[in-house]
Amino acid sequence: MHLKFSVNQWALWNLPPNESPITAENVYSGKPSLDSLSGMVKRRMPGSAKAIQQLNDDHQWHQLPCVYASKHAELSRTYKIIRQFNQDLSPALFSMSVHNAIPGLLSVINHDDSVYTVIDSMSGVIEMAVAEAVSWLSQYPKVKVVYFEEDSCTEAELTEADKDSGMVLIMVIESGDDCTLSLESKSAENQELKSNESNQNVIQLVNLLTGKQENYQNPQPRGLWQWQRKPVL
Repeated sequence: MHLKFSVNQWALWNLPPNESPITAENVYSGKPSLDSLSGMVKRRMPGSAKAIQQLNDDHQWHQLPCVYASKHAELSRTYKIIRQFNQDLSPALFSMSVHNAIPGLLSVINHDDSVYTVIDSMSGVIEMAVAEAVSWLSQYPKVKVVYFEEDSCTEAELTEADKDSGMVLIMVIESGDDCTLSLESKSAENQELKSNESNQNVIQLVNLLTGKQENYQNPQPRGLWQWQRKPVL
């Protein structure tokens, strides 16, 4: 797989309690204001959905075909449901625990009838989302990629190397050749590269988008993802 495309618009929102070292002009944190929504709607929205909504509002990214991507979505809700098995379960809690709940919620709130899909991949979730978005460029001039993840919940009992930080990353993918993404089978020389199971590699992706670095590798079980970007002038 060898893909070429451009990312001229992007933004990242750090979700609390995440204290990521990612710093850039397009990186935000704190509590989204969501001035466009009523208080009742805001109270029902998960943290990830609030950040996505705020970024879409600020950058006018509504009404774009979209690829949503997340490894676990809001896994903490699923654990909360499991703990309530001996009680009356909340239908609202259950409905928001499924993987495509946030995309569906945002579509309804914004009366957004744009096409979207939701994917998951345990072998490079952002990369697979970008690959899907690039495949849509024959039909649409721009495709939005929305990656969202909450802080890893304690019930998952993950190692430090596997823990995710809460964040939302939005990229608008267009035709072009500023960026290159390729997937290479693991050869003998890179078989020893340890797969990156957490989303800490997003720091390197942001560095790539800002021009601080021109390439990086994201080793995954299925192969080695290679990112490259032309120098930012």
